[in-house]
Amino acid sequence: MTRAKTTIASAAKTKSRIQKKRKNGMKRIASLLVAVGLAVAAVTGAYAEPKKEKVKLSELPETVQKTITEHSKGGTLDKIEKETEDGKIVCYTVAVKKGDKMDEFFVAQDGKYLGKERPQKEKVSSLKTR
Repeated sequence: MTRAKTTIASAAKTKSRIQKKRKNGMKRIASLLVAVGLAVAAVTGAYAEPKKEKVKLSELPETVQKTITEHSKGGTLDKIEKETEDGKIVCYTVAVKKGDKMDEFFVAQDGKYLGKERPQKEKVSSLKTR
């Protein structure tokens, strides 16, 4: 009988240890999942699209107005959007209708013409520091 009681007690202790290891393993997995989730959130936040807000030509700085007017000759202004990121102006997106064709170009906050391709974040940042 004593031997049976010892075996049962030993089995109970072993079961208890296994349950603790499983619990610790689950905590590690949960912690790892939280860390991965935070990393993904940080990375996707860095590549978030800028906010866009429609604006009127008259609301823009003179240098920006001048650039838009020069590059929209022969067409009609359809819309102007101010793109901001973290409260700072990234650029202005200008849509111009020329005949039955819609044309789009970008202007920096200092009035510099950026072309018809969406400016990359690094290029726009370098313009601000000049």
